[in-house]
Amino acid sequence: MTPLAPRILLLADTDSRVAWVQRLGRLLARELYARDDASMLIHAPLEAIQRRLFNFREMDLSKFDVIVLGLGGGAHQKFCVEFNRFFCNAGKSRRPFVLAGFNGICDPSDPNILFSRTGADIVLANCKNDLASFEGLLSSVQYHDTDKVRLLGYVVHDDVPVDSPAVPLRRGGMLLFVGQPDVPRSLRERCYAMTLLLNLAKRYPDWIITIKPRSHMNAVGVTHAEFYFYQEILRIFFKDRPSNVRIDYRPIGELLDEASVCATVGSTIAIEAIGRGVRTVVVSDFGVRRDYGNHHFLGSGCLSGLAELDLEDKPGQVNPAWIEKHISFAHDNVGRLCTDLREMLSAQKISGACYPLAIPVYREHDFSYLNGFYAGAEVSILRKMAFRLRAYAIGMWRRLRS
Repeated sequence: MTPLAPRILLLADTDSRVAWVQRLGRLLARELYARDDASMLIHAPLEAIQRRLFNFREMDLSKFDVIVLGLGGGAHQKFCVEFNRFFCNAGKSRRPFVLAGFNGICDPSDPNILFSRTGADIVLANCKNDLASFEGLLSSVQYHDTDKVRLLGYVVHDDVPVDSPAVPLRRGGMLLFVGQPDVPRSLRERCYAMTLLLNLAKRYPDWIITIKPRSHMNAVGVTHAEFYFYQEILRIFFKDRPSNVRIDYRPIGELLDEASVCATVGSTIAIEAIGRGVRTVVVSDFGVRRDYGNHHFLGSGCLSGLAELDLEDKPGQVNPAWIEKHISFAHDNVGRLCTDLREMLSAQKISGACYPLAIPVYREHDFSYLNGFYAGAEVSILRKMAFRLRAYAIGMWRRLRS
């Protein structure tokens, strides 16, 4: 039997975004086509993606129904500009619909992360709080299409269903500490976090303290660079560690299934752990800070320091009002999203012409630098190099004079 052609194109540039588009692609494929193999992934930097799709035209984009973008904010904007240019001149009678979203917790008060994604047909919000913030931001600039933001929710790992954040919390003997690449930021802070984890291991010898690194050392294509790896910190600075401390690289879904307590500084995994009924600790030893991401959990009841953590303590309930605003899951909302997509695809088919292209905020309004930049204004590489050399020489001269 000839395999069916893929109908969903997944585009991603780094590891966590690849995982996000693949999980979302499976959900969409099952809902739209009742099959798992309806998607095709291109994992590459934006420039390589654009060359393949728009310059070399390695595939006919009009054959796809949906494109899911797993890119950074500026890359979203650049892709959508090229996408619009292509379909303005391609003479096609149909086009795919572009979905943009967020592969983890985002800051919904930052307009740029939203505005740079408005070139997509639909922007996917992770929770009701984000949805309300995004709609308010679009209204504040009188954007014509505030309805393009839809609630999807977090896409959980490994297709494990998340039933309800209110399920009974489990107890047991494994603390899972989920590492992040860029928080805590300094070596000193990371060594302190490791010290606290080892102290817990000594206080609770019957518990397993499992550290899940963000990635293997020197892994390529990671979303955020990591400089101080927990596995190296443990090996170099804590050689006499307790025997109940381990590094584990297994998929996060497997580890959450075994965990009694999940601790992290500000990772999206905390959202999934809450949904799975795992006691969740959002580490506050370094303060509650926007740059560390744990400010998202204010009011949840999950913020706690590792220094005073009591693993045997009866866990408190996560604040239901906070859950209502901040936790949604994609499997609950993908049906409504796919209903909208079917209606858009049907309207395009009936009209016999490409569905109107999305107009992004940065095109509709006067953001002259961005509009000029993407129209092609650029300083030559030679002039950049000459300027940097001159600036470096001036800086050296000033240091010698001082």
